[in-house]
Amino acid sequence: MKVLIVSDTHGRNSSFLDLLEECEKMDMVIHCGDVEGSEYLISESVGCKSVIVQGNNDYFSDLPREMIVKLGKYKALVTHGHAYYVNMGYEHLVREARKRKVDMVIYGHTHRPAVHELIANQQPAFRVVLGAWHTEGSMVKVTADDVEFLSPKDQGYTRAELPEGVFDQLPG
Repeated sequence: MKVLIVSDTHGRNSSFLDLLEECEKMDMVIHCGDVEGSEYLISESVGCKSVIVQGNNDYFSDLPREMIVKLGKYKALVTHGHAYYVNMGYEHLVREARKRKVDMVIYGHTHRPAVHELIANQQPAFRVVLGAWHTEGSMVKVTADDVEFLSPKDQGYTRAELPEGVFDQLPG
C-alpha cells in the first residue's frame, strides 16, 4: 500500500498537484488539515482514496475533525492537532492515542516536522508531525517496520522533483 501523507497546504496547491503528477500512483492520500477550501480539488486530483481532516483554518468546513485509518499493520489517528493544544505540548494527544489504542498519531498544525517514537498501551507507537506543505513539503513514508519522515528539501529535491520509487516498499 502506498500512502502519501501531507498537511497544511493552506490553499497553495500548485506544488502539491505537481507532485501528484510526478510520483507514482498512490493507494491513499492523507491530508492533516488546513486545506482552506481545497478539499474538493485535492480529493478529485489524487486519483485514489483520500482522507482529509479539518484544520484550524478550515472555517465553515464539514470535514471531520479527526479519523482513524489503517496503514498496513498500524492503526492511526489522523488529526490536525490544534484541538489537542499541540503548540503547548503533546500530552493531550498522547493521552488520546492511548485511550483510542492507536499505534500512530499523524498531525500537522505546528509546522515542526518530525517523527517521534513513544510507548502507548505498552506497545511502540509513533507521533508523526508534518510541516507546512507550501514551505517544507514534508511527507511521511510508512513501511512494514518503520515510519520515516521525508523532507524533499533536506534531500536536495524540490517538491516536484522527487526520485522515482520514493514510496516503494510500503505495506500492502
